[in-house]
Amino acid sequence: MTEIIKYFDCFAGIGGFHCGAQQIKSNKYEFSHVAYCEIEPNARKVYEMTCNTKDSQRINDVKEIKTKKNPNGVEVTPFDMLFAGFPCQSFSNVGYRKGFDDPRGQLFFYILDMLDYYRPKYFVLENVQKIHTIKGGDLLAEMKQALQEIGGGYILHTWNLLASDYGLPQKRNRIFFCG
Repeated sequence: MTEIIKYFDCFAGIGGFHCGAQQIKSNKYEFSHVAYCEIEPNARKVYEMTCNTKDSQRINDVKEIKTKKNPNGVEVTPFDMLFAGFPCQSFSNVGYRKGFDDPRGQLFFYILDMLDYYRPKYFVLENVQKIHTIKGGDLLAEMKQALQEIGGGYILHTWNLLASDYGLPQKRNRIFFCG
């Protein structure tokens, strides 16, 4: 019997996580897209043109989502897995590397709030690899600890992966947080 894993694609961009989930070939698991969130109108338009979103809940801004801290927000369709490629400008070499001192870096806390409120079975988060060098590694350690302690607690694994090792035509390192 196939287990259906319902996923919420948060900070959806143009659909990288969605494309990956749809390409998984498994007799054991099937992935079902139930909701997505993307604030940037042009990225959202591309996402909606390339991903099948007709039966999925659309949320424009992560700050609108219902959580314990935002009880009047929009309730997200129940989901088993959270995908989130949260904004990287606060953590990258191209940005100012302000981490949580940048409002975009603070969007990480919305992920924590969602994990605490919805308690999905799984999550996969992605960001720039250089996140591990901010504050001598203390920022990454803080993020890992928060992810392990949120909700009922998650078993956390992190990987530093190079996109070109997985068939993508770019040499781009990314850190993945999987719980």
